[in-house]
Amino acid sequence: MTVDQGETTLQRRLRDLKSLVDYGVEAGIGVGHSLGVLLETLEEGRTVWTLEPSPAAANALYTVHGGVIATLLDTAMGSAVYTAIEDGSLYTTLELKVNFIRSVGLQDDVLTCEARVLHAGRRTATAEGRVTDSKGRLVAHGTTTCLVYAPTAPAVEETPAPPNPGAALDAFDPQHWPDPYPRYAAARESAPLVTTPLGVHLVTRYADCVAILEDNTWSHAHEADLFHPGVEHVDLPTSFLWMDPPDHTRLRGLVSKAFTARTISRLRPRIEQLVTELVDAVVAAGEVDVITALAYPLPLTIIAELLGAPAADHPDLQRWSHALARGFDPDRLLYAEEREARTRAAKEFVAYFRDLIERRRAEPAGDLISDLALVEEQGDALTLDEVLATCVTLLVAGHETSVNLVGNGILALIRNPDQYELLCADPELAGPAVEEMLRYDSPVHMTTRLAHERTEIAGRTFAAGEGVALLFGSANRDPAAFPDPDKFDITRYAGSDPVKRHLTFSLGIHYCLGAPLARLEMEILLRELVRRGLTMTLTTDEIPYRRNIVLRGIEKLTVLFE
Repeated sequence: MTVDQGETTLQRRLRDLKSLVDYGVEAGIGVGHSLGVLLETLEEGRTVWTLEPSPAAANALYTVHGGVIATLLDTAMGSAVYTAIEDGSLYTTLELKVNFIRSVGLQDDVLTCEARVLHAGRRTATAEGRVTDSKGRLVAHGTTTCLVYAPTAPAVEETPAPPNPGAALDAFDPQHWPDPYPRYAAARESAPLVTTPLGVHLVTRYADCVAILEDNTWSHAHEADLFHPGVEHVDLPTSFLWMDPPDHTRLRGLVSKAFTARTISRLRPRIEQLVTELVDAVVAAGEVDVITALAYPLPLTIIAELLGAPAADHPDLQRWSHALARGFDPDRLLYAEEREARTRAAKEFVAYFRDLIERRRAEPAGDLISDLALVEEQGDALTLDEVLATCVTLLVAGHETSVNLVGNGILALIRNPDQYELLCADPELAGPAVEEMLRYDSPVHMTTRLAHERTEIAGRTFAAGEGVALLFGSANRDPAAFPDPDKFDITRYAGSDPVKRHLTFSLGIHYCLGAPLARLEMEILLRELVRRGLTMTLTTDEIPYRRNIVLRGIEKLTVLFE
């Protein structure tokens, strides 16, 4: 076979595909049929099409197996990528990832395949493909990235990089986990928006983050689509956390009374009792891992008791929460086993709360789960799926961020002994100290928003459907908002001079429901530490951090309490 050296990339791909069909691949619901359908699609220049059973297979039930869907997605994504690559360019596929959600019978069914370009740069092009069934359920999802060499440039030539192109992303590398803030600063000083291969722009500056958080035309209902494309809600239950009004308003309103400042203040005696018990154990042991001895048991016990989960179940709740918290990071940054662990944890969580709800229906216990079960049973305000997702959300969000607050906060005090001495001299600084801990080393480093309409931020126009990731870890250290931002100063929020609010708990309608509880738990812990006059000493300079990016925290913090 002769090859036309002047053919375009798309023409070459069509020729390759046709050669497979001509070679005699059997038609029907298989690779041959799939390629045959896609050949027509590519020739027409479309990247969206439907696949129906061939007449010969009309009376039989066929299952789309991995190989067929892989072919569909590969070609779908290829067609999208190649439309973004200049004719005559050289390219190579760097990466192809396909996630299979379910098998689908094709009798009386239609698969819809769609591809879109996520990024088209001078050197790389990335696209995603999606396959859905006739009911709109996701069958498979995948992404592919190609390295492109322009036809006018040698394949070895490097294109000059923009200033600090990867500063913010470099901060996510394990070597920077202990201190990502210099990398955040480099990105922030370079540009207010950082382009990423995640399909979103990172927003690095405080003022821009505030503008987006306070503008309800930016939606928080699409974090799953932005960070976890192809993952269904049953595998990542988040309830009102990722919703817009009116559903957000309805669901949040049903649980908000349990988290008002007045309601939370009634928990003070129980929190004080628990803190006393935990610190007693720490003092008796002398040297402990703060994360396992204080950071986890304090918030986990309180939120579990508030919901009504028995103490015997806390180890399982912690294990499942840990897997889900890791799974909040963008899927492209997760290992396959981490995504699988998230799915298993979500299913076990839902099964656990389903059983607990049934028990509370039979024997109400005056806890939040009993209240939610009653609401679901009496009317249309809450479905069972919404109850289950809400329970998971409250349990995970109600303690995972607080775990990071305790660990990060205690480490900040140890590394800034002058501030700990100041706190010991004036325990009334405990409240302001908590606010500074939340700003200085935020337990939550990132969240997303998606534009519902055309809008402009930081000099860039975003079209409806474009997304951003707000980098709280950077915004909370922005010198334009906070004087001397890299200094840990527990008096920052104690004076009469106005100080800008940190963004750790977000702003607007999505302001953290559990903020009063997290503040109270940490304040009581600080007061107990200084009441006893305890000294805290690190036993190692090597502090391992969790792999998490969205919920950033310490894996292990060994401290000697005396």
